[in-house]
Amino acid sequence: MKKKTGRFFSTAQLTGKETHQAKNRKGEKTQNLAKPKKKENINLALLKEKEITKSYGSMKDYYDRCNIKCKVAEEKNIFITAEGLLMPCCWTAGRMYKWWHADYRIEQIWDFIDAAGGKEGIDVIRNDLQDVMEGKLLESISNSWNVDSVKNGKLGVCAMKCGTEFDPFAEQFK
Repeated sequence: MKKKTGRFFSTAQLTGKETHQAKNRKGEKTQNLAKPKKKENINLALLKEKEITKSYGSMKDYYDRCNIKCKVAEEKNIFITAEGLLMPCCWTAGRMYKWWHADYRIEQIWDFIDAAGGKEGIDVIRNDLQDVMEGKLLESISNSWNVDSVKNGKLGVCAMKCGTEFDPFAEQFK
């Protein structure tokens, strides 16, 4: 089965793109990938972008207003980072240390981590797993899905990865 990549959507620019410049961890350019030309090889979510922007006004507006159906909550999964920190999923954990920020704590996920007692509050090595799971992090993230915009506190990575109408991740497998 072919996997149809979602890399041809820029989450930074909130728009589709024709190429994807791969970079290594040092920020050095490696391969420049081209979007597939054949429709049967294109991620179907990427074909919905125009429809979404027509409906919502922009992808930013979509992320502000979209319904979120959390993939890992449905499966009753959690994610433990290499540091032993409990996070809902790899996408939320992946926002913690973006190497391209001078200060990685600029990422929105840190608002939720700080509200849960910082890294210490979600550390399952030093704390009981059940206590951490019953702490503030998971509940505050799921509560954020009802906030009216990302700017006002809706967790953007959740809207991007688990928004119900635009899901490049799920469409990879179809």
